[in-house]
Amino acid sequence: MENYKLTDEILLPLLAKARAEKVKELDKERSFESPYEYELQLSAYQRVMRELNKTLVNTRLTNRERNEQDTK
Repeated sequence: MENYKLTDEILLPLLAKARAEKVKELDKERSFESPYEYELQLSAYQRVMRELNKTLVNTRLTNRERNEQDTK
């Protein structure tokens, strides 16, 4: 159960913080760049975040399975 807790207690808040910081950064840059460039950056950022989310889900699933095996 410890690995699963680490995922929830450490990785999720870090992921949320990274998202918030990147959105703030993109919002600052938006005023200086064309809307098209901003949309490209935002789209690339969203792709990266989707991949991170997939990795996080897979990590949580793996940890849950390991914890279940350890308790058997």
